[in-house]
Amino acid sequence: MKSYLFPGTSLPMVIEASSSEYSSFDNLCAFVSKHSTELFSNLYRYGAILFRGFAVTEVTQFETFAKLSVPKLTTYRGGDSPRHRVNRYIYTSTEFPAEYPIPLHNELSYSRRYPRLIFFFCYTPVARGGRTPLLDGRKLYKLLDSRIIETFARKKLKYVQNLHAGIGFGKSWQDTFETDDREVVERHLREVGAIAEWKSSGGLRVEEIVSPIIKHPVTGEKVFFSQADQWHSSSLDEETRTGLLELISENDLYHNCFYGDGSPLNPQDLDDIRYLSEQKKVCFSWQHGDLLIVDNRQPT
Repeated sequence: MKSYLFPGTSLPMVIEASSSEYSSFDNLCAFVSKHSTELFSNLYRYGAILFRGFAVTEVTQFETFAKLSVPKLTTYRGGDSPRHRVNRYIYTSTEFPAEYPIPLHNELSYSRRYPRLIFFFCYTPVARGGRTPLLDGRKLYKLLDSRIIETFARKKLKYVQNLHAGIGFGKSWQDTFETDDREVVERHLREVGAIAEWKSSGGLRVEEIVSPIIKHPVTGEKVFFSQADQWHSSSLDEETRTGLLELISENDLYHNCFYGDGSPLNPQDLDDIRYLSEQKKVCFSWQHGDLLIVDNRQPT
């Protein structure tokens, strides 16, 4: 096996078969099993590892590969992004139209229950575009103005979701929590310390306060861990935002973000986060059969 970084980047680490003799899926699995300690060490160092050039052609192989690192996979329960469920644990990356870029974010950073690792598999590369950006959250923590970091750490963030019951903008609460049983939803939200409010319309309002600055449990490094710039209403283009606020209040938007005490975020701070994220992101193009492991607590 050979390993390298793409020119001018610090992530992901790329592992590729050194010859066709080692490019089978079975050889990949044997390599991962034998060198798991070293691989995790590199994952924590670089934040992401891309496996390229192996004979991965089926979703079942992808699941087998993921279970080598995480024997007990989890579902996307509580997730706000529209995704098609392929099987119990595997989803499409997004159902958003290709022309809409997905802002950089840590997966489920708006909840106390977030995935430790995320696995990606390229089944069919797109003909144009389709690049996946990555950003080292450790670097973002160091680059952001200390005032922003201090304020976010002290006040924390309150994420708000307004989920309809079947008709409306965004995902319904049934799709979000993958059930139509209110008791299951309430139990899940109690376990993460979120506040649930059922509306007369049948919809659900969810509020959860989390820290956007976390300490990595293995490396001890501090990481900027947030989706505030994505959830806040300032992420919408002016026409869309104005149109929505003519129909509903800012408090009733599909999702929004405030400081933990309920006070409004500073849009300029969010613009600074977006700007730095855009400047420091790393992008790569997918190839058929690529497998990517991301330490969700580091890159976005």
